[in-house]
Amino acid sequence: MKIQPGLGHVFDSSSMGFSIDTSEQFPSSSARTCQLTIYGLRKVGADYFINISPGSVNNLDVVDNNNVSLNTMPPPDQQVFVGTPLTAGVTTNYIYIVCQNDGGTPPLYPDPTPYTFISATVEVDDDDYGHMLIGIVEGTVVSGADVLTTTNYKGCNSIWTQRFKCGSATAIYFWSAV
Repeated sequence: MKIQPGLGHVFDSSSMGFSIDTSEQFPSSSARTCQLTIYGLRKVGADYFINISPGSVNNLDVVDNNNVSLNTMPPPDQQVFVGTPLTAGVTTNYIYIVCQNDGGTPPLYPDPTPYTFISATVEVDDDDYGHMLIGIVEGTVVSGADVLTTTNYKGCNSIWTQRFKCGSATAIYFWSAV
């Protein structure tokens, strides 16, 4: 009996030994998508959408900007390039994970649930909101056809965040991959 290469192992009973092919250890599984990875940039009708893989911040599941869990099946579609039709120039949207505080004294952070936020501009943190840029999507029109690109900035890690505020200075946010 011989099992074909690429299935994680090879066994040939006609020989006195065996060999192991580790080129694909889990052949029945699909490609792994890291937490909070932007994927699936596409045009549907006149609109453009992305999906973001599930993930957590401070062990809290991230939701989309409509408070729908990224764990939902099928995953929630999130619209990009809203109000900015693609042209020959590059249109960029910035994809963030946002955490905010509850407004109490002292404020709880993050509270409520971390969520995704898509913006046509670079966002700035303030006393109430901390932003982690996880990637960008870009679109342009070349010879009448849409050219769409996705760039992810976050690695395959869980995210942890902390908010520090002293006196009247604007709060500072630290984000770390664990």
